[in-house]
Amino acid sequence: MLAGLLRKPIPLFDIEVEDDHSYIIEGMVSHNTNCKCGWAIRKRGRSQFATWRLGRAEHCDTCLARARSWKNLEIRDGVLVSQYEPIFYNR
Repeated sequence: MLAGLLRKPIPLFDIEVEDDHSYIIEGMVSHNTNCKCGWAIRKRGRSQFATWRLGRAEHCDTCLARARSWKNLEIRDGVLVSQYEPIFYNR
């Protein structure tokens, strides 16, 4: 009933993966549309602490790689400062 009122997504590219229509291309990264992964970001002062979190649904290879590489990042004023040890920031 409300579906007609919702905005439609804007496609970035019109690309299909043969025999699998669950994949779209976002920039230069393939990403499974059923994947519920995303950033967990906390702000503290001028810093943002970010980790790529895997969702409960299935995960594409891109998100699995992001979860391994993009964890415990500290970004200050838009610049990656370091990968922090999370035990010090969980208070």
